Amino acid sequence: MQVTVTGEASVSKVRAVPIYTPLEEVGAFQCSNPVVEWVDAALPATFRNNLHGVPTDTPIYEKNGWTADAHLATAALLHRFDLRASFGKWMDDHVGAQTATGAIPQIIPTPGWSTESGPAWSSSAVLIPWYLYREYGEIATLERYAPMARRYADDLLSHLRDDLWTGRTWGDWLAPGYMVPPEGMTPIGTLMTITALQHTAQILEELEEDASSYRDAAARIGRRYHSQYFDPHSEHYAVEGVGYRQSLNILPLAFGAVPPEWIASVRKIVTDDIELRTAGHLVCGALGARHLVDVLTDAGRDDLALTILTNPTRPGWGQWFSDGERTLLETWDADARSRNHYFLGSVDSWIQQRVGGLRLTQPGWRSFVVAPLKDDRVTSARISHQTPLGRAAVIWERGPGGWQLDVTVPDGASALVNLEGDSLALKPGQHASGSNARRNDEPHHPRGGWILTSTSTWTTVRFVPISADLDAPRTQVRLSSPAGCQRA
Repeated sequence: MQVTVTGEASVSKVRAVPIYTPLEEVGAFQCSNPVVEWVDAALPATFRNNLHGVPTDTPIYEKNGWTADAHLATAALLHRFDLRASFGKWMDDHVGAQTATGAIPQIIPTPGWSTESGPAWSSSAVLIPWYLYREYGEIATLERYAPMARRYADDLLSHLRDDLWTGRTWGDWLAPGYMVPPEGMTPIGTLMTITALQHTAQILEELEEDASSYRDAAARIGRRYHSQYFDPHSEHYAVEGVGYRQSLNILPLAFGAVPPEWIASVRKIVTDDIELRTAGHLVCGALGARHLVDVLTDAGRDDLALTILTNPTRPGWGQWFSDGERTLLETWDADARSRNHYFLGSVDSWIQQRVGGLRLTQPGWRSFVVAPLKDDRVTSARISHQTPLGRAAVIWERGPGGWQLDVTVPDGASALVNLEGDSLALKPGQHASGSNARRNDEPHHPRGGWILTSTSTWTTVRFVPISADLDAPRTQVRLSSPAGCQRA
């Protein structure tokens, strides 16, 4: 912005007003780890700066609707914002931009170039409708976009040669030190074709339509990827002349493309590499970063996922926190061009699910799992989300004597609490527990129904009135004897 003053006038005050498409906020998160909390706050701040009718990559330079930026972060953004109107409109833009051959441009609205499909980017056409359906449970979303998804999947298949991707795609964009990474476009394009076909099949199956051709194609392409890139001697995926790359191994694990007999070996290679070679850092780009921490959780390594997330040195989010950044950067490198790029905030979905402990398991939040991680670097968290059924919330704290856990389940939903191998099913209501809570004769009482007993080291138990707000003052009951206290 430039302000020119002529004559006797003078500038006494300049006020900058942020302008963006308004969105209803539907989620909140806090936790005891400042780096984790910073990532969760930086993602919505960066996204707001990039939402002006359509989601853009950066508000300063290109200002284009690059499709991967949005699909990588959608799962995380749905926790914070109601995106039905904004992303619904943008999906309609996808329908309008789809070419006669079924191709989805990699920028929407398209500027007239890059109109061919690239699975790493253009798969917004199938990923975002699926995410919207999972969040809101509205089958009309799938009905509206299934024809686009089917035509897009057919277009992707037309670009395969010997079941490998042959077209252009951006690959694992902006891995540390690279734009297009050294493994090139073919392996990542092949893997992203697999997940695009899988999501197309899910959409059609939910509509009770035949999806077998897409399921079969995804499985066949997965086998082809394995035969092309897997080295049975080193027990990992690699490109000849390049060697091991994180994303070449993360993505097949995430997309179910690793044969069952090799899953444990590939997981071990990934975790060993992070612990022994990269000193707890990621070395992948935007696509790998979207799935890395989930893959580590699947391998039973929440601890390593948290190490990567909070590592205070580059490359990683911890360096940005240490540098005092307020929004997310375009690249891991110190000389990042844009400091308002939100696609590397995709990790926030893991934060919400594993640190906050709140994970959707059925469309429209008809059921969800409460399963916070156990790690001394995070000792408490609270998360709330306005679901289509009402407010869901989790507040947890862990101390020397165990867990304190409060859970809110909206009407019409059910929840399953998983803590250290123990499970408890909850029906609608607000529920509070202590470190050695057990169910009473009415385990699904609408106001909780748990018997809470004290321990010698952890005796404060929180009780939540049924109408209480997550952040409202809370009644505390101090248990004075092992007899404990029963909540009505």
